[in-house]
Formats: sequence, C-alpha cells, structure tokens
Amino acid sequence: MKKKGLLVLLLLLSGHFMSAKDALDSEQDEVNRAFTTINRIGNNDLEVIAPKYIFSNTNTKFLLQFKDVKNIKLTDNNYMLRFIVNGEDVAITFDEKGTGILNYTFTNKANLNIYFEDFKYESVQTVISIWYVILPIGVLSGILGFQLMKRRRAQKMLREEEHEENFIQRTHEGKAGKQTEEELVS
Repeated sequence: MKKKGLLVLLLLLSGHFMSAKDALDSEQDEVNRAFTTINRIGNNDLEVIAPKYIFSNTNTKFLLQFKDVKNIKLTDNNYMLRFIVNGEDVAITFDEKGTGILNYTFTNKANLNIYFEDFKYESVQTVISIWYVILPIGVLSGILGFQLMKRRRAQKMLREEEHEENFIQRTHEGKAGKQTEEELVS
C-alpha cells in the first residue's frame, strides 16, 4: 500500500512539474513572439506623406517618415531599408530624422502599393496628365506671341509710314528749294 501511495504521489508531482514546465515554455514563447513583433515594422511605425498634386510621367517624391527615429530596424540597417513598391524592390535611404524619400513615376496606373514586413500602404492617387498643364501654357504662349508679333508689325508699319511721310515732305521741300533757286537765278 505504501508503494502504491508513493507511486501515486510521484505521478502527481511529476504531472505538476510537467505542467509547470509547459507553462514556463508557453510564457517564454509569448515573450519571444512579443519581442519579434516589436522588431517588425507595422503601420503604426511608419507614415507615408503624398504630395498634393501628382503629374503623369514626372518624378514624384513621397516622404516616408518613421515615428520613432531610433527604430531598431532603421538603426541596425544603417538607415537603409528595402521596400516593395508596386511589385519592385526599391532601396530607400533614411536620414537621422527618420525621413526617407521614395521617387516614383506614374505612367498608366495610379495605384501605389508599398510593403515592408507588416507595413502596408495601398492607395489610388489622383494623377493629373501632364498635357493638362502643357497644353494651356502652350496655347497661352501662342496667343501672347501672336499678339506681340501683331503689335511689332503695327509699330513697323507706323515707322514705315512716318518714314514715307518724312521722305515725301523732304522731297517737297527739296523741289520748293530748287524752284526758289531757279527763280533767284533768273
């Protein structure tokens, strides 16, 4: 009977130690997961600042701003991180203030997708065609150029008319001068 009691006690104690070991292991796993989560960059760590106006076929600068300048990923990688931008691997260098510049040129699509670890930025940008800017400026330049040419032509014609009038006046004065000389000689 004593042997059975000792065996039951041993089994109970070993079960208790096993459950304590499992609890300790699960706590360690939670700490490891929390530490891993802290090191991963998420949407709360980084902010994307888009410009107000975006033109097609021109270089557009987007600012990526870390909220914590001393982020461990940033400092461990010498302030250079590689992002996935619309499916392409892009290296972005950040300054000491945690600000990086992403240069992107929109051609046909207006989508911008930026991914890094747990960070995800997806947006559809309003892209203005560059022709909406160039065409009115070109038309305005053409109209102003035409007006300037028209004004120069009018001024040139006025100068030519004045020149003709002066020539005619000098010619008349010259004839009058010859007539008076002829009258004096006679």
